[in-house]
Amino acid sequence: MFIARTITEVRKQITQWRKQEHSIALVPTMGALHEGHLRLIARARDVANKVAVSIFVNPIQFDNIEDLQNYPNNEAQDLELLKRYKVELAFVPSVEEMHCTDLLTGAHLLAGRLGEDLCGNFRPKHFDGMVTIVAKLLNIFQPDIILLGQKDYQQLCIVKELVHNLSFNVEVISVETLRAADGLALSSRNSYLSENERERASALYRGLEHIADGIEKDEDNLEHLTNQAYILMKDAGLHPEYIEIRCAQSLKPLRQIRFPLVILAAAWLGKARLIDNILCTGKAKDNP
Repeated sequence: MFIARTITEVRKQITQWRKQEHSIALVPTMGALHEGHLRLIARARDVANKVAVSIFVNPIQFDNIEDLQNYPNNEAQDLELLKRYKVELAFVPSVEEMHCTDLLTGAHLLAGRLGEDLCGNFRPKHFDGMVTIVAKLLNIFQPDIILLGQKDYQQLCIVKELVHNLSFNVEVISVETLRAADGLALSSRNSYLSENERERASALYRGLEHIADGIEKDEDNLEHLTNQAYILMKDAGLHPEYIEIRCAQSLKPLRQIRFPLVILAAAWLGKARLIDNILCTGKAKDNP
């Protein structure tokens, strides 16, 4: 595995692969790799000749300096995992290499309407920072495919909009969320949870499941279902920021059931801010 620290090194490797007519898949990460990331890498291996993974804790998408400072970081362990999974290229740049100081004060991208809603209401400019760095990575790698996890559903929608609006010549592939046995979505931030909190954290997913089950049973009082999920989470000690039922394609609010839809939630538990979602296509009704 080639470990690149600079943009120049990445572009030199990409140029060589292009001369050999290889297809390239990019998996962007912030490190602290877990099985969910490895699922993305395995999928990338299925769809491209060469797999590249970026590891970069992007400071301009953090709205809280303490969160940035506490974000888990184990580069040596991450690189060992990438070697084990036979990743061809790991890009591990510094903040200076990615020009993040310049991006804070100079030219950068805005996530637009999608970035101001849901998580954007509670994390101002988070998605602006995210979309700017993703665009930068797409420019550096110019991959054929970029792979993102479905757990960060709002992020996924914003990246798809970025690719469409700015005409990036790349296919966006989403990969289903990987969960623990109790339903909790795997996340680097799960490491913030104490043992007791970890036992209660799955209430986030159970609340979403409650809404999804109700929708599949043709319950049309979406506000009632959402309130029940809110109580379920609160009873487990979580502090929900939002629980929303949205159009899966546009993320616009829904007043009545219209498939495909997505149920999204964010909640605090101790020092961990947890997010999750369930996608409902309505197909289960067609195949009883």
